[in-house]
Amino acid sequence: MSSLPFIPNEGDTLDTIFVTVSSSFTLVGCCFIIFSYIYFKELREFNLKLVFILTLNDLVISLIFLISTHISRSYSEIVREALPFICSVPDTLLHYFFISSFFWSVAIAHTLLQVIAYNNMNVESVYYKFYHMVAWGIPFLLIFSLFLTRSLRHADCSRFDSLYPHLLFFIPLLVALLYNVVVCVIVTRKLKKDYSHYKAHSLKDTSIAGIAKTSSASSIVSSSFNEFVKIVGTPKIVRTSLLFLISFAFCWLWSLVVVVLIIVNPLGWHDSPTMTFFLRMSYIFTPLQGFLNSLIYGLHEDLWIKMKESMRNRWNYWVDPNNHYIDEYNPEQPSFNYETYYEEYSDIHRSASGGDIFIFNNDSTTIN
Repeated sequence: MSSLPFIPNEGDTLDTIFVTVSSSFTLVGCCFIIFSYIYFKELREFNLKLVFILTLNDLVISLIFLISTHISRSYSEIVREALPFICSVPDTLLHYFFISSFFWSVAIAHTLLQVIAYNNMNVESVYYKFYHMVAWGIPFLLIFSLFLTRSLRHADCSRFDSLYPHLLFFIPLLVALLYNVVVCVIVTRKLKKDYSHYKAHSLKDTSIAGIAKTSSASSIVSSSFNEFVKIVGTPKIVRTSLLFLISFAFCWLWSLVVVVLIIVNPLGWHDSPTMTFFLRMSYIFTPLQGFLNSLIYGLHEDLWIKMKESMRNRWNYWVDPNNHYIDEYNPEQPSFNYETYYEEYSDIHRSASGGDIFIFNNDSTTIN
């Protein structure tokens, strides 16, 4: 056993149905995000690239759940006889890809932290390869250490109460959860601080005669302030992070309780009604994590707006390639990049610190 019984037994028909339904939801959600990312080339921003990779990881997890619950366990037993330290092939694969999913969620949070809190203009060039090394390399090292320990100690795979496999799984889980919490707090405080600072200086600037170089200074301040409120006053970034934290904690709470019950009562947990309940809940919600990730990271308002604009532009281009849309629409070029955000964000800081009043682009794009 890799960490805990992810896959129900062959005779557990009800649990198999739960796993199948939850995994199917995840499969559908992941396929939608993957299709959107591949088809709409203008949506290929760096933050969405990370979501895309996380979605691919969740897609693999859903396929492992679906395949392993509907094939004979004899295939896994053949591998186990040849490589006894693997114990369960599906559970081992799920152990690896779940840990990888945890680290990709950390990568998304870290990117958010770099952009908002530190105004890092080189997130992709500096961290992208590092993200891959961490998200794929650390799970491999953890699983390899588990195999090595079993091989040296001749561990019995039928025992679930061994603490070491659980630590190799739940320590990365808790690290990912805590890091996301810290990032959410830092980003929220940063946005509120910038919002208050900008509001105070913009109100002060409006009372100074002649600071605007045009006769519509008040309208410029009002327009720029309203645009800033759209970005900072109601931070969708924070809401997205909070929703992820809630779903992440809720989906894995059941599995965590299962492990605690196994360790506390290693001999009698099979017959415990409490254990049956929490184990069944873990069969429902653990495979559902990828579906919730798809909802939170992908199916939000801004993505739908971008998709509608993209479809409208594609339709107009198909109807009349010679109209003015062809000058505005280039499917090979993303509609937004981080450099644009940094320029706008630095403008906000310059204005907040007493610089010239600026006119914010009405078509500016927010990060979510």
